[in-house]
Amino acid sequence: MKISIGILAGGQSKRMGRDKGELNYFGHTFMDELIDRFRNYDLVISSNDKDYSPILTVKDKYKMAGPLAGILEILKNSTNEYVFITSCDMINVDSTLVEFASSIASFSDEAIIFKDDERCYPTCGIYSKKIIPVVEKLLQDKNYKLMNLLDNIETKYVDLKYTVFKNQFVNINRKEDLKENSTALICICGKKNSGKTTFIKKLVCELKKRNIRTSVVKHDGHDFKLDFENTDTFYYKQYGAFQTLIFNDKYFKLDGEAKGIYDLISLLDKVDLIIVEGMKDSDFIKYECSLTDELVSNDVNKYGIISNGFFEGYDNFDIDNPSEFADYLVDKFKI
Repeated sequence: MKISIGILAGGQSKRMGRDKGELNYFGHTFMDELIDRFRNYDLVISSNDKDYSPILTVKDKYKMAGPLAGILEILKNSTNEYVFITSCDMINVDSTLVEFASSIASFSDEAIIFKDDERCYPTCGIYSKKIIPVVEKLLQDKNYKLMNLLDNIETKYVDLKYTVFKNQFVNINRKEDLKENSTALICICGKKNSGKTTFIKKLVCELKKRNIRTSVVKHDGHDFKLDFENTDTFYYKQYGAFQTLIFNDKYFKLDGEAKGIYDLISLLDKVDLIIVEGMKDSDFIKYECSLTDELVSNDVNKYGIISNGFFEGYDNFDIDNPSEFADYLVDKFKI
Protein backbone atom coordinates (compact mmCIF):
# COMPACT_ATOMS: atom_id res chain seq x y z
CA MET A 1 0.00 0.00 0.00
CA LYS A 2 1.46 3.34 -1.08
CA ILE A 3 1.19 5.83 1.73
CA SER A 4 1.80 9.50 2.46
CA ILE A 5 2.88 11.08 5.75
CA GLY A 6 0.97 13.94 7.34
CA ILE A 7 2.45 15.89 10.26
CA LEU A 8 0.16 17.94 12.48
CA ALA A 9 2.07 21.06 13.55
CA GLY A 10 -0.75 23.52 14.01
CA GLY A 11 -1.55 23.08 17.69
CA GLN A 12 -1.55 25.89 20.23
CA SER A 13 0.85 24.09 22.63
CA LYS A 14 -0.81 25.65 25.69
CA ARG A 15 0.61 23.12 28.15
CA MET A 16 4.15 23.41 26.78
CA GLY A 17 3.97 27.20 26.53
CA ARG A 18 5.88 27.29 23.23
CA ASP A 19 5.73 25.85 19.71
CA LYS A 20 6.39 22.12 20.12
CA GLY A 21 7.69 21.81 16.58
CA GLU A 22 10.60 24.04 17.59
CA LEU A 23 11.59 21.95 20.63
CA ASN A 24 15.11 20.53 20.69
CA TYR A 25 15.81 16.93 19.70
CA PHE A 26 19.57 16.29 20.01
CA GLY A 27 20.37 19.60 18.34
CA HIS A 28 17.56 19.55 15.77
CA THR A 29 14.05 20.90 16.15
CA PHE A 30 11.29 18.29 16.40
CA MET A 31 10.04 19.31 12.95
CA ASP A 32 13.48 19.16 11.33
CA GLU A 33 13.95 15.69 12.77
CA LEU A 34 10.57 14.39 11.57
CA ILE A 35 10.99 15.91 8.12
CA ASP A 36 14.37 14.23 7.77
CA ARG A 37 13.05 10.94 9.19
CA PHE A 38 10.24 10.77 6.62
CA ARG A 39 12.06 12.37 3.68
CA ASN A 40 11.47 9.30 1.47
CA TYR A 41 7.67 9.64 1.72
CA ASP A 42 5.21 12.02 0.12
CA LEU A 43 4.98 14.50 2.98
CA VAL A 44 2.31 17.08 3.91
CA ILE A 45 2.55 19.37 6.95
CA SER A 46 -0.40 21.08 8.61
CA SER A 47 0.76 24.39 10.11
CA ASN A 48 -1.05 27.68 10.53
CA ASP A 49 2.04 29.69 11.50
CA LYS A 50 4.99 28.40 9.47
CA ASP A 51 5.80 27.49 5.89
CA TYR A 52 7.99 24.40 5.60
CA SER A 53 8.66 24.77 1.86
CA PRO A 54 9.68 22.91 -0.21
CA ILE A 55 7.58 20.48 1.86
CA LEU A 56 3.90 21.02 1.04
CA THR A 57 2.43 23.03 3.94
CA VAL A 58 -1.33 23.47 4.37
CA LYS A 59 -3.39 25.74 6.62
CA ASP A 60 -6.69 25.02 8.36
CA LYS A 61 -9.84 26.14 6.60
CA TYR A 62 -11.76 25.66 9.86
CA LYS A 63 -10.10 27.78 12.54
CA MET A 64 -9.75 26.80 16.20
CA ALA A 65 -11.10 23.33 15.39
CA GLY A 66 -8.20 21.24 16.69
CA PRO A 67 -6.43 18.38 14.90
CA LEU A 68 -9.56 17.41 12.94
CA ALA A 69 -9.14 20.53 10.78
CA GLY A 70 -5.48 19.66 10.13
CA ILE A 71 -6.33 16.07 9.20
CA LEU A 72 -8.90 17.35 6.68
CA GLU A 73 -6.40 19.59 4.86
CA ILE A 74 -3.70 16.90 4.86
CA LEU A 75 -6.09 14.35 3.34
CA LYS A 76 -7.29 16.82 0.72
CA ASN A 77 -3.74 17.61 -0.38
CA SER A 78 -1.99 14.23 -0.19
CA THR A 79 -1.18 12.46 -3.45
CA ASN A 80 -1.94 9.00 -2.04
CA GLU A 81 -5.25 7.48 -0.98
CA TYR A 82 -3.94 6.62 2.50
CA VAL A 83 -2.04 8.92 4.85
CA PHE A 84 -0.22 8.11 8.06
CA ILE A 85 -0.98 11.02 10.37
CA THR A 86 1.24 11.91 13.31
CA SER A 87 1.53 14.98 15.50
CA CYS A 88 4.82 16.85 15.78
CA ASP A 89 5.08 16.13 19.51
CA MET A 90 5.28 12.34 18.96
CA ILE A 91 9.01 12.45 18.35
CA ASN A 92 9.55 8.69 18.80
CA VAL A 93 7.40 7.72 15.79
CA ASP A 94 9.43 6.34 12.90
CA SER A 95 9.07 4.47 9.60
CA THR A 96 8.89 1.04 11.28
CA LEU A 97 5.51 1.97 12.75
CA VAL A 98 4.35 3.43 9.44
CA GLU A 99 5.30 0.28 7.53
CA PHE A 100 3.66 -1.95 10.14
CA ALA A 101 0.41 0.02 10.03
CA SER A 102 0.30 -0.03 6.23
CA SER A 103 1.01 -3.79 6.19
CA ILE A 104 -2.09 -4.60 8.24
CA ALA A 105 -4.42 -2.16 6.48
CA SER A 106 -7.01 -3.40 4.01
CA PHE A 107 -8.71 -1.24 1.39
CA SER A 108 -12.00 -1.49 3.29
CA ASP A 109 -10.42 0.20 6.34
CA GLU A 110 -10.98 3.92 6.61
CA ALA A 111 -8.66 4.29 9.62
CA ILE A 112 -6.00 2.22 11.41
CA ILE A 113 -5.74 3.47 14.99
CA PHE A 114 -3.61 2.22 17.90
CA LYS A 115 -4.77 1.86 21.49
CA ASP A 116 -3.72 0.40 24.82
CA ASP A 117 -5.41 -0.16 28.17
CA GLU A 118 -5.11 3.52 29.04
CA ARG A 119 -6.07 5.39 25.89
CA CYS A 120 -6.61 5.56 22.16
CA TYR A 121 -4.23 7.49 19.85
CA PRO A 122 -6.28 9.11 17.07
CA THR A 123 -3.48 11.52 16.07
CA CYS A 124 -1.11 8.68 15.18
CA GLY A 125 -2.48 6.30 12.58
CA ILE A 126 -3.62 5.80 9.01
CA TYR A 127 -6.59 7.65 7.50
CA SER A 128 -8.18 7.25 4.06
CA LYS A 129 -9.24 10.03 1.72
CA LYS A 130 -12.66 8.33 1.69
CA ILE A 131 -13.47 9.96 5.04
CA ILE A 132 -13.12 13.55 3.76
CA PRO A 133 -16.92 14.10 3.51
CA VAL A 134 -17.39 12.79 7.07
CA VAL A 135 -14.66 15.05 8.45
CA GLU A 136 -16.07 18.04 6.60
CA LYS A 137 -19.57 17.40 8.01
CA LEU A 138 -18.25 17.12 11.59
CA LEU A 139 -16.37 20.39 11.22
CA GLN A 140 -19.40 22.16 9.77
CA ASP A 141 -21.39 20.95 12.78
CA LYS A 142 -18.59 22.15 15.11
CA ASN A 143 -18.18 18.58 16.32
CA TYR A 144 -14.42 18.56 16.76
CA LYS A 145 -13.80 15.38 18.79
CA LEU A 146 -11.65 12.86 16.98
CA MET A 147 -13.35 9.96 18.76
CA ASN A 148 -16.62 11.03 17.15
CA LEU A 149 -14.90 10.76 13.78
CA LEU A 150 -13.67 7.25 14.55
CA ASP A 151 -17.19 6.21 15.58
CA ASN A 152 -18.54 7.32 12.22
CA ILE A 153 -16.08 5.57 9.91
CA GLU A 154 -14.72 2.05 9.41
CA THR A 155 -11.97 2.03 12.04
CA LYS A 156 -9.62 -0.86 12.71
CA TYR A 157 -8.15 -0.71 16.22
CA VAL A 158 -4.75 -2.26 16.96
CA ASP A 159 -3.88 -3.08 20.57
CA LEU A 160 -0.32 -1.98 21.30
CA LYS A 161 0.22 -4.82 23.77
CA TYR A 162 0.46 -7.17 20.77
CA THR A 163 3.12 -5.03 19.09
CA VAL A 164 6.63 -3.74 19.79
CA PHE A 165 5.67 -0.10 19.24
CA LYS A 166 4.49 1.02 22.67
CA ASN A 167 7.54 3.25 23.19
CA GLN A 168 6.69 5.26 20.07
CA PHE A 169 3.42 6.52 21.57
CA VAL A 170 4.81 9.22 23.83
CA ASN A 171 3.41 12.74 23.59
CA ILE A 172 5.68 15.60 24.61
CA ASN A 173 3.04 17.91 26.10
CA ARG A 174 4.70 19.47 29.14
CA LYS A 175 8.15 20.77 29.98
CA GLU A 176 8.78 17.78 32.24
CA ASP A 177 8.06 15.42 29.31
CA LEU A 178 10.89 17.02 27.37
CA LYS A 179 13.73 15.94 29.64
CA GLU A 180 14.54 12.69 27.85
CA ASN A 181 14.88 14.43 24.47
CA SER A 182 16.41 17.74 25.46
CA THR A 183 20.14 17.02 25.26
CA ALA A 184 21.84 19.35 22.81
CA LEU A 185 24.08 17.61 20.28
CA ILE A 186 26.55 19.15 17.84
CA CYS A 187 29.17 17.79 15.48
CA ILE A 188 32.58 19.41 15.21
CA CYS A 189 34.11 18.20 11.96
CA GLY A 190 37.04 19.06 9.75
CA LYS A 191 39.68 17.45 7.63
CA LYS A 192 42.74 15.79 9.14
CA ASN A 193 45.00 18.21 11.04
CA SER A 194 42.32 20.91 11.03
CA GLY A 195 42.66 21.47 14.79
CA LYS A 196 39.30 19.94 15.72
CA THR A 197 40.60 17.54 18.39
CA THR A 198 42.67 20.25 20.09
CA PHE A 199 39.73 22.66 19.96
CA ILE A 200 37.35 20.08 21.45
CA LYS A 201 39.78 19.40 24.30
CA LYS A 202 39.94 23.10 25.15
CA LEU A 203 36.17 23.49 24.74
CA VAL A 204 35.40 20.60 27.09
CA CYS A 205 37.76 22.10 29.66
CA GLU A 206 36.06 25.48 29.31
CA LEU A 207 32.59 23.95 29.70
CA LYS A 208 33.69 22.02 32.78
CA LYS A 209 34.69 25.31 34.43
CA ARG A 210 31.06 26.36 33.96
CA ASN A 211 29.75 23.13 35.49
CA ILE A 212 28.36 22.01 32.13
CA ARG A 213 28.43 18.23 31.77
CA THR A 214 29.69 17.20 28.34
CA SER A 215 30.05 13.84 26.61
CA VAL A 216 32.26 13.44 23.55
CA VAL A 217 31.67 10.82 20.85
CA LYS A 218 34.43 10.29 18.29
CA HIS A 219 33.48 8.99 14.87
CA ASP A 220 36.38 7.36 13.05
CA GLY A 221 35.94 7.02 9.30
CA HIS A 222 38.71 4.43 9.18
CA ASP A 223 38.70 0.84 10.38
CA PHE A 224 40.12 0.27 13.82
CA LYS A 225 40.52 -2.72 16.17
CA LEU A 226 38.90 -3.01 19.56
CA ASP A 227 39.88 -6.55 20.51
CA PHE A 228 43.64 -6.78 20.36
CA GLU A 229 45.35 -10.06 19.57
CA ASN A 230 46.10 -12.39 22.52
CA THR A 231 43.44 -10.80 24.76
CA ASP A 232 40.60 -12.91 26.12
CA THR A 233 37.94 -10.93 24.29
CA PHE A 234 39.89 -11.33 21.03
CA TYR A 235 39.73 -15.11 21.35
CA TYR A 236 36.04 -15.08 22.37
CA LYS A 237 35.27 -13.31 19.10
CA GLN A 238 37.56 -15.64 17.16
CA TYR A 239 35.66 -18.65 18.52
CA GLY A 240 32.32 -17.22 17.52
CA ALA A 241 30.95 -14.96 20.26
CA PHE A 242 28.36 -12.57 18.81
CA GLN A 243 29.37 -9.81 21.21
CA THR A 244 31.96 -9.32 23.90
CA LEU A 245 31.70 -6.93 26.82
CA ILE A 246 34.54 -6.32 29.25
CA PHE A 247 34.16 -4.05 32.27
CA ASN A 248 35.51 -3.03 35.65
CA ASP A 249 34.38 -0.51 38.26
CA LYS A 250 35.19 2.42 35.99
CA TYR A 251 34.98 1.37 32.34
CA PHE A 252 33.33 -0.98 29.89
CA LYS A 253 33.94 -1.87 26.26
CA LEU A 254 31.27 -3.44 24.05
CA ASP A 255 32.17 -5.07 20.77
CA GLY A 256 29.71 -6.64 18.34
CA GLU A 257 27.53 -5.45 15.49
CA ALA A 258 27.91 -1.79 14.55
CA LYS A 259 25.51 0.54 16.37
CA GLY A 260 23.73 3.56 14.97
CA ILE A 261 24.50 6.94 16.47
CA TYR A 262 21.17 7.11 18.35
CA ASP A 263 21.79 3.68 19.90
CA LEU A 264 25.20 4.85 21.05
CA ILE A 265 23.81 8.10 22.45
CA SER A 266 21.34 6.09 24.51
CA LEU A 267 24.29 4.47 26.32
CA LEU A 268 25.54 7.83 27.58
CA ASP A 269 24.74 9.19 31.00
CA LYS A 270 22.55 12.29 31.20
CA VAL A 271 24.60 15.34 30.27
CA ASP A 272 24.03 18.92 29.14
CA LEU A 273 25.79 18.66 25.79
CA ILE A 274 26.99 15.90 23.46
CA ILE A 275 29.84 16.72 21.09
CA VAL A 276 30.45 14.37 18.17
CA GLU A 277 33.87 14.66 16.57
CA GLY A 278 33.45 13.95 12.88
CA MET A 279 30.31 12.85 10.99
CA LYS A 280 30.63 15.67 8.46
CA ASP A 281 27.92 14.10 6.28
CA SER A 282 25.37 13.69 9.08
CA ASP A 283 22.16 15.67 9.50
CA PHE A 284 23.19 16.94 12.93
CA ILE A 285 24.02 20.59 13.53
CA LYS A 286 27.69 20.87 12.74
CA TYR A 287 30.59 23.31 13.01
CA GLU A 288 33.70 22.88 10.90
CA CYS A 289 37.25 23.50 12.05
CA SER A 290 39.62 24.77 9.38
CA LEU A 291 43.18 26.07 9.33
CA THR A 292 43.11 26.66 5.56
CA ASP A 293 40.74 28.20 3.03
CA GLU A 294 39.23 24.80 2.21
CA LEU A 295 36.10 23.30 3.76
CA VAL A 296 35.07 19.64 3.79
CA SER A 297 31.36 20.13 4.51
CA ASN A 298 28.85 22.31 2.70
CA ASP A 299 25.23 21.76 3.72
CA VAL A 300 22.31 23.48 5.42
CA ASN A 301 23.15 21.88 8.77
CA LYS A 302 26.51 23.60 9.04
CA TYR A 303 25.99 26.56 11.33
CA GLY A 304 29.48 27.96 11.62
CA ILE A 305 33.23 27.80 11.01
CA ILE A 306 35.85 27.55 13.75
CA SER A 307 39.06 28.89 12.28
CA ASN A 308 41.72 31.60 12.33
CA GLY A 309 40.17 33.32 9.31
CA PHE A 310 36.78 34.49 8.01
CA PHE A 311 34.28 32.60 5.87
CA GLU A 312 31.47 34.49 4.15
CA GLY A 313 27.95 33.27 4.86
CA TYR A 314 28.67 31.50 8.17
CA ASP A 315 28.94 32.35 11.83
CA ASN A 316 32.69 32.58 12.48
CA PHE A 317 34.41 31.52 15.70
CA ASP A 318 38.04 31.97 16.70
CA ILE A 319 39.75 28.58 16.93
CA ASP A 320 42.06 30.02 19.60
CA ASN A 321 39.18 31.24 21.76
CA PRO A 322 37.06 28.28 22.97
CA SER A 323 35.54 30.54 25.63
CA GLU A 324 33.78 32.53 22.91
CA PHE A 325 32.32 29.35 21.41
CA ALA A 326 31.26 28.13 24.87
CA ASP A 327 29.37 31.42 25.36
CA TYR A 328 27.63 30.84 22.04
CA LEU A 329 26.61 27.25 22.93
CA VAL A 330 25.26 28.27 26.33
CA ASP A 331 23.11 30.94 24.71
CA LYS A 332 21.96 28.90 21.70
CA PHE A 333 21.03 25.71 23.57
CA LYS A 334 20.16 27.29 26.92
CA ILE A 335 22.52 24.96 28.78
